[in-house]
Amino acid sequence: RFAAARIDHHHASAAIADACGRMPLGFRAPEWSHTAGALEILAEEGFEFDSSVLSMWPRRHRRGPLLEIPVSPLLNGTSMRLLPVPLLRRIAGKLPPPAVVAIHPWEFDPDPPRGRLPLFRGFVHDLGLGRSEARLRELVC
Repeated sequence: RFAAARIDHHHASAAIADACGRMPLGFRAPEWSHTAGALEILAEEGFEFDSSVLSMWPRRHRRGPLLEIPVSPLLNGTSMRLLPVPLLRRIAGKLPPPAVVAIHPWEFDPDPPRGRLPLFRGFVHDLGLGRSEARLRELVC
């Protein structure tokens, strides 16, 4: 059951282990979604936590053998680039610790590869690139 997803997870985990020297402990599904059987596969692959759920007021809880660590949609790369740091701190301070920030690697690149996006989405996508690292440092330090 779920053989293709199991193989995909296994190959992805092995690639991360090859690159980093150790197996990943956590997982986040693309687009905040899971496929059927994903949690079972993650547990079998040795993952300890999953962070594939968005929640306005995230609370950690167990989902079978995995620890589920939800992410607030208010602490992400877009808000990191667009909102003032004092407001980000206030948001993070109202969440149960630790506040999880969901940010993509490309958001640290001042000139990432760009695809074709609708005008408004492309504008928001590009706005504030180049300041993500400084803002994240200011938020957590």
